[in-house]
Amino acid sequence: MTSPSPASIRKAIRSRRQSLSARENRSHGESVSRHLASLAAFRRARRVAVYLSVNGELDTAPLIERLLLKRKQLYLPVLHPFRQGRLLFCQWDGKHPLLANRFGISEPQCRSTTLMMTLRKLDIVIVPLVAFDTALSRVGMGGGYYDRTFGYARSFRRWKRPLLIGVAHRFQQVEKIEPSPWDVSLDYVITEEGLTGIRDEGRSRK
Repeated sequence: MTSPSPASIRKAIRSRRQSLSARENRSHGESVSRHLASLAAFRRARRVAVYLSVNGELDTAPLIERLLLKRKQLYLPVLHPFRQGRLLFCQWDGKHPLLANRFGISEPQCRSTTLMMTLRKLDIVIVPLVAFDTALSRVGMGGGYYDRTFGYARSFRRWKRPLLIGVAHRFQQVEKIEPSPWDVSLDYVITEEGLTGIRDEGRSRK
């Protein structure tokens, strides 16, 4: 039996996400924030990148609030100005205004290179997803931005990427995803019910 196509998975789950009320989404986001904060890796982390949720994605506002409260260095993804299809991560203090990019997604203004963070210096990256499975494979929105950003870095010698953690509603878990060779798998997935997947801690994240 073949697995559903990424397109059909996206259509079904995006529809279900849109059916959630803002209150339900916020409640799930608060639960995910608490579960994430219980991880030792989160407590040790200094630099954490997270995305701003849109279109029914799990509400990341509670997580952002927690990061700022704990005085973590918070980074948001921005479209790379020179490398098409890739991301940079820019520090944000939660106060300075954001500007919409060409997709209508808000981004901080990285006017200084001191506000940008290289991938190897980030401790945790919170990754958006449409669906995931028990093998920690992920279906994204189809743009491939995170896969290209972190897959590209795998070619570097002595590369150790940050911990990649997907956050989602529990109903976004599917039975099986057929990953493509260029897909980057996750290290954890956290839903409102807790950790639903943990990659082997002893495995090198390369």
